[in-house]
Amino acid sequence: MTDIPNTTSPFAFPRSFRGYNPRAVEEHIRGLEEKIASLAERNAALETRLSAFRDAEEKLVRLLERMDTVSTEILERSKASAAAIAAQAEHERSLLRTQAREEASVIIRDAERRAEAIIEEAHRKRAAVLEEMTQLFSRRAVLIARIKAVLSSQLEFLRALEEEASDPGRETAPIAPTPTADAGIGAAELTSILQAIEASEDRSHA
Repeated sequence: MTDIPNTTSPFAFPRSFRGYNPRAVEEHIRGLEEKIASLAERNAALETRLSAFRDAEEKLVRLLERMDTVSTEILERSKASAAAIAAQAEHERSLLRTQAREEASVIIRDAERRAEAIIEEAHRKRAAVLEEMTQLFSRRAVLIARIKAVLSSQLEFLRALEEEASDPGRETAPIAPTPTADAGIGAAELTSILQAIEASEDRSHA
């Protein structure tokens, strides 16, 4: 039995006259080598793809971490911005409330001043009306006094005329005629007029 060198395989098989056909064995070995080489190539390709996938995975993890960091920063900024907006809104609301109160106070003070001015004007007008009424009453009293004086003198004149008419023999001073006597107004009528005037004065003083 001798060894047959094999230039295509790292393995050496001994020859035997009663063993397998060396050519068939070599062909089978070459087929196995080709499959092994193909599997090695596929394995290398898979290793390359796996490495690429790992790189992509690392990049994706870093991207997700970055996105998480950015999201956290955005959320914190949003919270801070919302808090600042709320504080500003509260400040503006406080300012508006204070301004509204001040404006209301100004309006109330202005209304009070106007009301006081209206009341003062009403008192002034009332005082003026009372003064005018007092003057009118004074004038009325003076006028009534004059009328009463005239009517009283006329009444005395008429009574004197009536006494002269009832006692023709009695000597009396000559009496000048008056418009009232010429008009035919008697003593009774003048007395009634005087009583009516006095009654009106009593009612006005009551």
